Amino acid sequence: MKAAAHVGDATSTPQSVGFRAALDRVQRRLPSWRLWLALGPALLVAWLVLSFVLSSRREEYWGRADCPGREEYPLARLVLSEAQLRPGMRVADIGAGGGFFSFRFARDVGREGHVFATDIDPHMIGQLHLERLHRAAWNVSPKLVGEDEVGLAPSSVDLVLIMNTYQFNDCREARNRDYLRELARSLRPGGRVIIADGFVHTAGWASPRGDDPTQCGNLPPARLAALAGPHLSTLRITPLVRRGYRYAPHEEPGYVMVLQRAASATATAR
Repeated sequence: MKAAAHVGDATSTPQSVGFRAALDRVQRRLPSWRLWLALGPALLVAWLVLSFVLSSRREEYWGRADCPGREEYPLARLVLSEAQLRPGMRVADIGAGGGFFSFRFARDVGREGHVFATDIDPHMIGQLHLERLHRAAWNVSPKLVGEDEVGLAPSSVDLVLIMNTYQFNDCREARNRDYLRELARSLRPGGRVIIADGFVHTAGWASPRGDDPTQCGNLPPARLAALAGPHLSTLRITPLVRRGYRYAPHEEPGYVMVLQRAASATATAR
């Protein structure tokens, strides 16, 4: 008996004893299976309630953005055609709003690509985060930006979409020139900008008395092309004509404008 005990003691090395002691400490700190069994139903109920709340908020804010027929609208079809998206592209949706184009683009660029969805409204950015979670669209990054801020790193994207947003920009030429220059800097060589507005404000829409110099109507597309000239070349301007639509006195049919950064990286450095 003594010999057997002696052999057993010999096999208990200091390393094995230390391992058992560490394992015992971990097991004592872990909650017992009974605790997990008790918490399980409560956690399940909490998850179901959270899912219901998120789903309700999503229906409230995203119903129109998910309209199945929206891709068939003439303006949307033209924008999607001009985008020419490929897997791996990096895209920015400026003024993303409900995120229709952001998540549509995310599907086209795939996991290798990325979409930056920017907006000036913190509430919309919050909703974009919820929609990103709902869709598991991890290649979409919502970002809050200032009113005159592009919010993109230099040479970071292949395509920028500004959809029904540029019409609300400051109309002063100097501000437009600066903004277009920042857009050009955000593009990779050969990258493009699509400016699409369903209608154009030809007079001060937010300040009818004309006492706000920033709300004096939009610059015509041809003038925008001239201001962008040193940094972006104009590929084409497609006017929009919608029959049967009654525009307000200060509105005109809009346009889709495609600009491109020069293939040389030094072209926009001036």
